[in-house]
Amino acid sequence: MSIKEGSVGGFIDQLAERQATPAGGAVATLCAAQAAALIRMVALYSSKRRDTNNIIDIAVVPTLAAECDLLRGRSLELVEQDVVAFDAVAAAYSLSQETKKERLGRSAIIQVALVDATEPQAAIAKIGVRLVFLADQLLPFVNPNVIVDLAAAVEATRAALSIARLNVEANVSQIVDPRARTAFSSRLSGVNHAIDRAEAISADILRDKR
Repeated sequence: MSIKEGSVGGFIDQLAERQATPAGGAVATLCAAQAAALIRMVALYSSKRRDTNNIIDIAVVPTLAAECDLLRGRSLELVEQDVVAFDAVAAAYSLSQETKKERLGRSAIIQVALVDATEPQAAIAKIGVRLVFLADQLLPFVNPNVIVDLAAAVEATRAALSIARLNVEANVSQIVDPRARTAFSSRLSGVNHAIDRAEAISADILRDKR
């Protein structure tokens, strides 16, 4: 059974085992999926507000909720992609290197596997940046009854961003192709700002709740 189709308890049990996957990359993707789900939930609770005696629809909510659905689904797809890709990295490192030919072949396979394993984490970084933007859009209209859930969502997003950045940078340090290194590094643009903004949103919400 895939991680996406399994139980939360099953995933946690797998995570605790002495095995290559699932690991930190899968945690990042699930943090992003949970954040997208939470932002959608908060949006649905914030879809209307009372203005004097009238109920006003918040126009941004349907589009925002629909995008959260897409990002949640994409994040869950990336859980599986991350596990498959990192399993390939582990398999590449286990290849024989007794002869010069084997060593050269092993190095080439490792490089391909590292590039493939970096892709899901770079994708999660992009999703995380977008989730912070969506949370920021929702903030002015958020239903006060679920505002702490919005803070939880940006904190989960911040975790996803931090882990994804860490994984991309760790892999890039081992990738020898300069074009791939540059491409992956450029895909982290906006991550630092998004992490800072997520922290600020959370801090603002906490301050308002005191």
